[in-house]
Amino acid sequence: MLKTNKMRNLDTNYLNKFKSSDINTFVILEGLYQSELSDGCDDLVFDKQTLNIPKNSKLEKPIHLLFITSQDCDQTINIIAEENSSFAMIEEHTSLENHKHTNNIKIKITAKKNSSITYYKLQNENNNATHNAKTNIRQEQH
Repeated sequence: MLKTNKMRNLDTNYLNKFKSSDINTFVILEGLYQSELSDGCDDLVFDKQTLNIPKNSKLEKPIHLLFITSQDCDQTINIIAEENSSFAMIEEHTSLENHKHTNNIKIKITAKKNSSITYYKLQNENNNATHNAKTNIRQEQH
């Protein structure tokens, strides 16, 4: 079992079923980014709620934002794709426990000049969960 900043027990086997060597997983547990549970990726900087994709980078592995929730959560994540960057992103939501909770998730993506993003969203929460989501994408051309 792992202890997180929220003092919630998280079974390593449970977490590992969402991870793969073919993707870069960033774990957000109860609305807080957990660097100690996330994969390391030298090219990416995830600073609490902002993920920066560097200029001219072409990421071979998809980025996996894994939201694990068991209580009400209001979260905003900013993703900045710098000029000429290219990547795929999987946004996944799952419940840690089977009780009622509400997620209010806002994803704000800025795609700078000549950037390319392939985006997938998976919602895999329990039947008692309410999921409210808003995704904004701003494309810059100049």
